[in-house]
Amino acid sequence: MHANGDSAAQRGVQGGAEHKAVLLLSGAQYGLPVSDTLTTSAVDALRDKGLSFSHVYVEMLDLVRNNTPQWRTMLAELLRHKISQADIGLVITQNQAALEFIAQEGHSIVPADVPVLATLVSNPAIAWQGPARPVLSIISRWDTPGTIHYGMELFPRTKRLVVIGGAGSAQAAFYEQSSAAAASLAKNIEIEDTSALPYEEMLLRVATLPADSLVLLGTYFADITGRNFVPADVAAEIAKKASAPVLALYDAHVRQGLVGGSVVITAAVGRQLGMVGFEILSGKRTLGKDNADALVAPQPLFDWAQLRRWGANPAKLPTNTIFINRPRTLWSDYRSSVIIALVAIVVLSALSIALAMQNRRRKLAELATAALNDQLEELVATRTAELQTIFDCASSGIALIADRMFVRGNRRMHEIFGWPQGEMIGKSVEIWYVDRNAYIEAGKIPYDMIWAGEIHCREEELVRRDGSRVWVRMTGTAVDPHDRSKGVVSVIDDITNERKAMAEMNMARAQAEAANAAKSSFVTNMSHEIRTPLNAIIGLAHLLRKRAHDNDTVEKLDRVQTSGRHLLRLINDILDFSKIEAGKLIIVNEPMDARTVADNVLSIMAEGASAKGLQLRAESDTLPCAISGDSMRVTQALLNLVGNAIKFTPSGSVTIRTHKEEETDSQIRLLFEVVDTGIGIAEEKLPGLFAPFEQVDALMSKRFGGTGLGLAITQKLAQLMGGHAGASSTLGQGSTFWFTAVFDKVEDSSLVRVREQIKNACQEIVAGFSGSRILLVEDNEINMMVATETLAEARLEIDVARDGLEALAAVGAARPGKYAMILMDMQMPNMDGLEATREIRKLPLARDLPIIAMTANAFNEDRARCFAAGMDDFIAKPVDPEQMFTTILLWLRRGSFAGNTRKR
Repeated sequence: MHANGDSAAQRGVQGGAEHKAVLLLSGAQYGLPVSDTLTTSAVDALRDKGLSFSHVYVEMLDLVRNNTPQWRTMLAELLRHKISQADIGLVITQNQAALEFIAQEGHSIVPADVPVLATLVSNPAIAWQGPARPVLSIISRWDTPGTIHYGMELFPRTKRLVVIGGAGSAQAAFYEQSSAAAASLAKNIEIEDTSALPYEEMLLRVATLPADSLVLLGTYFADITGRNFVPADVAAEIAKKASAPVLALYDAHVRQGLVGGSVVITAAVGRQLGMVGFEILSGKRTLGKDNADALVAPQPLFDWAQLRRWGANPAKLPTNTIFINRPRTLWSDYRSSVIIALVAIVVLSALSIALAMQNRRRKLAELATAALNDQLEELVATRTAELQTIFDCASSGIALIADRMFVRGNRRMHEIFGWPQGEMIGKSVEIWYVDRNAYIEAGKIPYDMIWAGEIHCREEELVRRDGSRVWVRMTGTAVDPHDRSKGVVSVIDDITNERKAMAEMNMARAQAEAANAAKSSFVTNMSHEIRTPLNAIIGLAHLLRKRAHDNDTVEKLDRVQTSGRHLLRLINDILDFSKIEAGKLIIVNEPMDARTVADNVLSIMAEGASAKGLQLRAESDTLPCAISGDSMRVTQALLNLVGNAIKFTPSGSVTIRTHKEEETDSQIRLLFEVVDTGIGIAEEKLPGLFAPFEQVDALMSKRFGGTGLGLAITQKLAQLMGGHAGASSTLGQGSTFWFTAVFDKVEDSSLVRVREQIKNACQEIVAGFSGSRILLVEDNEINMMVATETLAEARLEIDVARDGLEALAAVGAARPGKYAMILMDMQMPNMDGLEATREIRKLPLARDLPIIAMTANAFNEDRARCFAAGMDDFIAKPVDPEQMFTTILLWLRRGSFAGNTRKR
């Protein structure tokens, strides 16, 4: 059942359903069993609800046989005149042809807001010539999968399914549906399509089928030659000639002599049409609401005689199966009467026996009662003694307290508080407390909860008889919530040792957390202290190389830079692994474009691959524009894998592949693979590859270098991103290293921070932004010199501030537009970069001034702190000049665009 149209457009039934008329349109002709039965049942249901014949218009359009434009136009004009005086409140269409007719040629027969109730349609979402009408489709499609399932149960030797549905698009869809249903079965059977056969050849084929065949008949309206047929006549003819069992999808076809199926019960569909139609007329049903109850489910219907004819066992069918042509028997005719009579006899006999037995039992009961009383008294005494033993031997203290007085208490309770057995009974619970005030305060526990029948548990420190303290856990419940005089039962456990252990554990946890914090602080400081001089080494090498003129000096400076970058990678790996082991590595989820990750890695690694003559390429599935994840960590993991692939591949290619492994409405799991044609790895070496500091063997470590941390870090990063990592390899042929990660989907792709890859950014700055002034905030003299001279290559004007206070003063005193941006270090004396940024943002003329962090604090949390303080971008030390110029160019462009916009 489907509904189309806005409920606000639905037409209300004014004055009740008896003043409205129903127009019932069938696309078939008179005389078809399915159409006639459905029409008759629908009209009868409307009549049963009180609608008169004069308010029901039934039109058989005969569109299956005559579907020319002239015929359809003539029908529309004829109907328009015929019902022009009728107040139509509902249109019922009986098949797809009738629904399409009312949507096209007949759209103006009735007012545009009259709802349409449709059945026997394959597609209720059709095109309308005029405004679309609200449509409710009574789903009554046949059950092809269920029919085939019943057929396989009844005829398990079937090897071939012959599908008969005539010719045309609807029949082609029926064949596809049948094939899909058959393919879902565990049994492999052959599917045969008869749509290309003329009618006579189809009958001949049906008559000569082998015994292991099964026939499925749909609605046969026309053959390949274009001739029209009545489906029920086709069913009757096939029933006569078939040499194999024939399944059907309509009850009218089964009644022509076919075996049966999970069929459409035409009369039930008609009755549902009438009842739902009347509810719409009377305003009891609205098309825009949930109309799931309008569904008409298929019904198993089989011909008993045909089942016996083909040797099938009816017991394999479900219990709700309707059988036709089932032979009548004496038992079937009089079963109810016989059962009622037998039940009556059994009941009367049982009553007679019961009366006799009752008299005997009464006498025996009187004798047994006296003996039972004696036994019960003895049992009560025994059980009382047993319960007292259990009470006294319980490992927890148990006390019955009424009006804050001890009524009863076991041995363990006295032991916990250091009292001789029985001496606490009759005393006030005040003996538990250090003083009167503590006793009064303890009386404020939520007794209302206890008297409501709930259990109250609390821990408190009480006093023993000798004055020493004891920690106890008391669990109290009312004996009878309706009678407070019966008191409260408290179960008491000594938790002094438990509290002591908890205190020791808390202290140990605090010490461990302090040690962990110290380790994290050490790692952060080490990162900053190492990166700062390393920035100077790499930066000075870069500046000297620019000025060197002889090849020997250039080569040596290149080696200095290469060694510096290698040392930087080594430091990064060690620091990342240290933070991972400490559980301090943070995955920053922010909008990213997964499609650009592989391209970024290609651009970074292209030079190294080219130097070895390797082909470096990327392949990818179609990916979403925006997802939420840590693009930096994904790139880092891929760089580790691609770097290893290039290192261990003497010739051939390295390929980065990105695949969608799994996708839901809110998340996507991506698989990143790096495939190389390198030296490969022996299978027995694979399990240890991802262990920290592990390499395949010592010889390879000497030959290729490395720390053995890259794969371990990649695996840890994958796990932090909800995935895992692995590898497969063939010695001498190559390897595939991979990892997976889970990302949240992002609806708004504009949130993605796109980092444009710009070549020759320095030259572009010289060409377009020469003379722009930048405020450099840096406290280290060497790094200040390196940054100043490097920026001078792009012909930028540089002002220097040695700490945050100087930077704040310089910005505050500057005229509007003096500085194009600020490059801000984080760790500085007097005022650090974060505080300086927050203070600068308070200045009215500096709220939109780009501030870019340029710092040796390179962890994700450092980036997050920079952005939280109000910075716009981040450059990590040691500074890569190309990255620095690219970042500066992006913000110079952005400032230029904003300036032009303000001018306009």
